[in-house]
Amino acid sequence: ASPRPPRSFRGHVVQWLEGTIRKAGFHLQPHLDLPPLNARRFEVERLGVQSGQFAVFHPGSGSRAKNWELSNFLRVARFLEGEQKIPVVWTLGPAEEGWEKFLRQAMPGARIARLPISSVASLLLNARLFLGNDSGIAHLAAQQGILTVVLFLHSDPAVWCPVGRQVIVISTLRGEDFPGSVQYHPVQTVEPDDVCVVLREAVAGKEGQESGKSI
Repeated sequence: ASPRPPRSFRGHVVQWLEGTIRKAGFHLQPHLDLPPLNARRFEVERLGVQSGQFAVFHPGSGSRAKNWELSNFLRVARFLEGEQKIPVVWTLGPAEEGWEKFLRQAMPGARIARLPISSVASLLLNARLFLGNDSGIAHLAAQQGILTVVLFLHSDPAVWCPVGRQVIVISTLRGEDFPGSVQYHPVQTVEPDDVCVVLREAVAGKEGQESGKSI
């Protein structure tokens, strides 16, 4: 069976894959091996940020059609670091070859991490929030339980959106049904100002929840 659900399928890709695996007689128990705790701390300290106090931006994906303009990510990064005082760590993979030079020129002092997937998972585990396109790294961020904001420009978010405790989808496309934990923000076009508003509200809401717990 294809890993991609047919157009006639109504549901999330996880449901499609689970059904396919079960039909083959297997039971899937997802598990992600993370490096030891000291390795997790090393990644964070090496980048000059404090655990739980930084954002991770992953501006790439497996398809250029799914990528928001890098200049838009830069505008949002300046907003987070300026108004919200949240430092940004950029993760780049093989598909983003040549982007590091552009980022360093456009944003001097940019924190850029090229890491194996296990180390990316550890980095995300220590992050405050994630922003990125529809990509595997976005799914990994959601799985780690952090605030995950995902931009959908091309694919159907109702089928492909990450699943997690704190997932926000911003998209011009409207799917029929979303997993219950996903917040959906429809927009005419995905603009930096829209993303900044969503992030400002999400960060404020998260801070309110944390302060409420401490009372």
